[in-house]
Amino acid sequence: MRPGRQVRKVARGHASSPVSSGHRGRYLAETLLDLGPRGRTIACAVFFGTEAVLVATAGMRSDRSYGFRMFPESSSITVHLSRRLDDGTLVPVEKGRWQARDCSGSPHQIIWGKMVRSPAPWRLDAPVGAPYGVDSEVHRTVDALRWVLDHATDDCETRALVARIDARRNGRPPFEVDAEATRELPSTARQAVPPEAATPDADHDSNHDAHHDP
Repeated sequence: MRPGRQVRKVARGHASSPVSSGHRGRYLAETLLDLGPRGRTIACAVFFGTEAVLVATAGMRSDRSYGFRMFPESSSITVHLSRRLDDGTLVPVEKGRWQARDCSGSPHQIIWGKMVRSPAPWRLDAPVGAPYGVDSEVHRTVDALRWVLDHATDDCETRALVARIDARRNGRPPFEVDAEATRELPSTARQAVPPEAATPDADHDSNHDAHHDP
């Protein structure tokens, strides 16, 4: 042994690896991602083929998702909303709000603009832009009708929301589209009686009839 040379003794079975755990993990990841020429060709073909199919079928979807559109449409829609009550009566919604009673008979005010946000038609009885097309905005209107019905828990009187949509496509003459979303009212809502229905005359007549029953 030469003078000044140090010899490091390592016990058998405890030799330290020259590669750290971090480098080992990175090496393993690089090995797994190295698909080779054939694997990379297949992966690229699957990826770009899927993109091509999505772009080609964009016109088949109402929201035109994954479709290429260089310039937005100058289309618009105007939504006129009405409520269909349990007895079939159709009540127009004015100024984007309505009064309704919950299942216990307490009155509440429902405001469309607070429940529906852009890009859905948040404004009623006024034109709303449809840059992705009339069909896309009509689809959003139907989704908004369903969402409001599902979340307007303080309204136990409205069985359906009916929308009459005046649509204009790229400045062409307007045309009308009808949309409706319905729901099943709870049984308590059908049995709830507003306070105005219990008039003194009605109570007097019912008591009078009760006294004369055999």
